[in-house]
Amino acid sequence: MKKVINLSTACLNGSHFQGRILADASDLVAIFGNPFKPIQPDKTTMEWSLLFVDESTGETIPATVYDWKSAPGFSVGGYDHRAVEMVQQFIRGF
Repeated sequence: MKKVINLSTACLNGSHFQGRILADASDLVAIFGNPFKPIQPDKTTMEWSLLFVDESTGETIPATVYDWKSAPGFSVGGYDHRAVEMVQQFIRGF
């Protein structure tokens, strides 16, 4: 079982683009709650800073989900590919 924490501040300095997901903004709001004010409002309008916790291992995996400029879908940032995997798994299990 995995759980997610929606961080109220952007504490993911140094994270970067890992992949993209196709999702509707309304679905992401239903799953992750309201997005936070973008750090770069000239580049994004919606942004979530997430911390996934794998309860079986206790490992934490940070991720950001954001709409980058006019690119289709949503970008996922993190420190490695597991950020995208965790976001996708959480959405599928919701």
